[in-house]
Amino acid sequence: MDRKYFECMTELGLEPGFTEKDLRKKWLELLKKYHPDKYQTEDESIIKFAEEKIIKINEAYEYLKENFLESKEEDVDTDVDTMDYDYEKYTDDFSDGKFWDKIKEVAKKIGLKTTSYALILYYVLQKKEVPFKDKMLITGCLGYFILPIDLIPDFIPIAGYTDDVAGMIFAIKKCMDYVDDEIKQNVSSKLVAWFDVEKDYVDDLLKDI
Repeated sequence: MDRKYFECMTELGLEPGFTEKDLRKKWLELLKKYHPDKYQTEDESIIKFAEEKIIKINEAYEYLKENFLESKEEDVDTDVDTMDYDYEKYTDDFSDGKFWDKIKEVAKKIGLKTTSYALILYYVLQKKEVPFKDKMLITGCLGYFILPIDLIPDFIPIAGYTDDVAGMIFAIKKCMDYVDDEIKQNVSSKLVAWFDVEKDYVDDLLKDI
């Protein structure tokens, strides 16, 4: 257990040996607890505190979720191609236009890292050599991502989408062989422009994907 993993557990109030269900439950509880709308105040310092707390909670959840999934993969067959959600049923909800409209709308809300996942999958989808089965998985994940908010049962304001990140990480892992330097460069250009961050910072982030 690395230091960041422990810090994220502390942020969410989790004990060692927590399950994926425990993680999700605690995350949702904290999001509701610190949602700014609950404070009914015009005090900007309180609102800012709540918003920053939500961001920390969301980041901790994302980190623990990602690393929890990775630790589970060590114990299962690497050919497993199913998840809790049947993402492929959302393939019809995907289109280029809808994707770009959605990603531009929510990029700042979901954060740089989650935005990078969505962009990577989009650019992988453009490659002709990607097998049809993998393209179906990608279009399903992205179709789920761009669904209208009122059709997503687990949507929480500000925090984002509870199952999108897991689905995107899973799809990226399935398609890592197609994530080349050209894709990372395309993603980097978008992130630098949208988030006003240094290119070196983004490139370092993409090295770990």
